Amino acid sequence: MTVGKMDLTRAVFVASGAIAQVVMGAVPFALQWENTVASRSAAVEVLLTPAGYAFSIWSLLFAGAAIYAVVHAIRLSDPIMRTTGWLAGTAFWLNTAWESWVPVFGIDAVSLALIMAGWGACVAFMMISSAQREIGLFHRGVRLPVYALGGWLNAAAFVNVLIVAEVYGLPWLGSGEVEPAIAVLGAATLAALVVVLRTGSTSYAAALAWGLFAISNANGARGEPFIVAKAAELCIVVVLVALLAGWAGRAFRASSTAFRPR
Repeated sequence: MTVGKMDLTRAVFVASGAIAQVVMGAVPFALQWENTVASRSAAVEVLLTPAGYAFSIWSLLFAGAAIYAVVHAIRLSDPIMRTTGWLAGTAFWLNTAWESWVPVFGIDAVSLALIMAGWGACVAFMMISSAQREIGLFHRGVRLPVYALGGWLNAAAFVNVLIVAEVYGLPWLGSGEVEPAIAVLGAATLAALVVVLRTGSTSYAAALAWGLFAISNANGARGEPFIVAKAAELCIVVVLVALLAGWAGRAFRASSTAFRPR
């Protein structure tokens, strides 16, 4: 297929977003800003705040986004890239906006809206691309970084729900008690079940499980309520069971499509 102006525009949008999120993640440290994403998060620690090592996943997510951007630029006229490229670029740029907002203004309703929108863009990307049953292993591999980003943002977005609730002092949800923390954890897991059952995405489930594992470990290290750590571990099990069910469902749908009585 012929590469058009919109294809080139999309390529710039995706590539610049992949680069911008890396640059914006480093700028507060390089310029020695008064606040960073890490310091803002530490200032409002909640029961679902994960252990610090969990954030090392960003190096993998950034590298994966760069790989996706390169492949996208090489295969600009590919129908699947045309269908999903804008969503990937949108997720990258929303992540950049979140990284820019939090150090300056803190974790608030705007930052929550940004991270939720980024997660939504990843989910939309997944729902559309996972419906393309005819794609080969190459395309399946290329889309994995965006799937993994979605899984991590699934965890991060709902943790931010609890943080923002505490920042604004919302009744019950922002109380700092165990019950609202478990309720938010349950909501995050329910949201993940919808995605994982529909897509059968291992990378999404793995990134989410990584976040849940770090939440469980952090609770133990901080001496926080035992039940929150165990709830996070239970959520990991639920997500993995959903992953197996998602694999089975996709295999069944594929076999049903392949078998057509003549």
